[in-house]
Amino acid sequence: MVLPLTAPEGQLSITSILKDNPNKQYVKDIQEYSSKLCMHITGLNLDKYLAKIDYFEKPELLALRQKYSPSNEDFFGRIHRPIDKIWNASGGSANYYIAEDSKPKLLEKLSNVRNGYKLRQWLQTFWLMPSHYDPMGMVFMEVGNKETYPTYKSCHDVFDYPQPKGRIFDYIVFKVDNKISAEKEDESKANDIYYRVVDDAYDYLIKWDGKKAYIIKKETFKNYFGFVPAITNGDIFDPITKQYISPDDEIIGIADQHLRDRSVLTMFKLHHGFPLKWLYGSDCPTCNGTKKVAGKNCQSCSGTGKKSKYDVSETIIVPYPKAGDPLPTSYAGFYTPPVETWNKMDESIAEQYKDAHYTKWGTNQLEDSDSSQPATATGRFIDVQPVNDALNKYSDSAEYVESWIVDMIGKFYFKSYKGNEINYGRRFLIEPPDVIWKKYQDARTAGAPTSSLTFLYMQWLQAEFRSDSVELGKQIKLMKLDTFFHISLTQAGTIIKNPDDYIRKLYFEEWINQLKPNDLITKTLDVLRKMRDDFMNKKIAENNKIMDEQAKKQAQLNIAA
Repeated sequence: MVLPLTAPEGQLSITSILKDNPNKQYVKDIQEYSSKLCMHITGLNLDKYLAKIDYFEKPELLALRQKYSPSNEDFFGRIHRPIDKIWNASGGSANYYIAEDSKPKLLEKLSNVRNGYKLRQWLQTFWLMPSHYDPMGMVFMEVGNKETYPTYKSCHDVFDYPQPKGRIFDYIVFKVDNKISAEKEDESKANDIYYRVVDDAYDYLIKWDGKKAYIIKKETFKNYFGFVPAITNGDIFDPITKQYISPDDEIIGIADQHLRDRSVLTMFKLHHGFPLKWLYGSDCPTCNGTKKVAGKNCQSCSGTGKKSKYDVSETIIVPYPKAGDPLPTSYAGFYTPPVETWNKMDESIAEQYKDAHYTKWGTNQLEDSDSSQPATATGRFIDVQPVNDALNKYSDSAEYVESWIVDMIGKFYFKSYKGNEINYGRRFLIEPPDVIWKKYQDARTAGAPTSSLTFLYMQWLQAEFRSDSVELGKQIKLMKLDTFFHISLTQAGTIIKNPDDYIRKLYFEEWINQLKPNDLITKTLDVLRKMRDDFMNKKIAENNKIMDEQAKKQAQLNIAA
């Protein structure tokens, strides 16, 4: 869409948008939704969302709860931890359809899309979490100084935009932007109202006096792309609200309850968590037990004559028993509150995390045998398949955004650029190495096909040596060099019928041990295979010679007999 500066009444223009703000309620709802998500996920403005619990809570208690309550940042941190798997999953590919002589330059651009960030690092830092707390924010391609680069724009920076078509916009009007900030650095313009307007044709900086729009020509440029260079962070469209929603949308209700209950538990612990010392003793220190001060009920003891409020560092004074009352069994001690309520609240809060985790991932994690708390997000999932399904959706979303940015960069810099095909790895290796190793061993025992065993063993290697690529490479080479890798030496005697093949299995470890320390790192598989075959051929020849000599001796013995 191309917006004119002005237009007849009833037609959309820059002036009518700034005057009427046609999508004001739509943008307001989006911003309120984002603010709540941001509070839950980052803890920002937590106090504004801790509302007074009517009937049960006084204003002064609410103020204390707002001050001391923990946020849900750790709650969502644990919930989100499996998402990290999409960045280091095994497999994947990237193909760029561009002239061969231009491909190195494109790869160089993608290795530093902005401020030293590689493209995938940029996505991990500036797109992934905003897609959760700001799904109607956007990835926006800035252009300047003959270069283009991706930026994150928050929905809170927006004055007006219409419902997106797919994930793109007809136009965007920003109320907060670097161009606006730069213009206001001039003290004479500090109080002026500016907007940045982007449509299919231009990228405007507009000054607005409340009635008329003025184009700031020195900060207005043609739109290189011919369309608004932005896509929404989110890709889950809600047809009811007509906006993109967070991948965490289904667990926000649980998060609300979790936040409230943790805040109440925090106050309970502060109020009841300190043991209080008591002993028999004196009256209210204000009225000295008279119950009155200046003829009115003493405010300190509410007219009881006894001290009733104590700091944890003070001692509670209990009146002596009256005549006829049973004698005390002790004359001093400590009061500690019962823990049943505390424990029940802890259990309830732990269950909320489990509920949220199951809602998000379709399964829960195994609990430690000695703990009532859920296992960490790196622990064992009861069912891996729903987690894989959920992570596949994340990978789909990341692939789309990465592909879009590559297209924007490729088309901007290179005439020969024709597109790309980006596929993320989908072997997420959610299970820990010991679980995968047990699967592999069980499959060997059950006589699974060699291809299945190799797949499981590769999964184990990738999980076990995820952070050690050198050792991973060595272990993969060893697997490929061992002709009968999945057969143990004990099994080899009955399974391998060919004597030469048995020799190859029997002396494989000996061949490995005689290699130089760096051979498995520096030498290629082809070179190592030749070294192995030369070694084994010698062993086979030696074995055949021994067998021949034994056969001759046996023949001589037979003749003599």
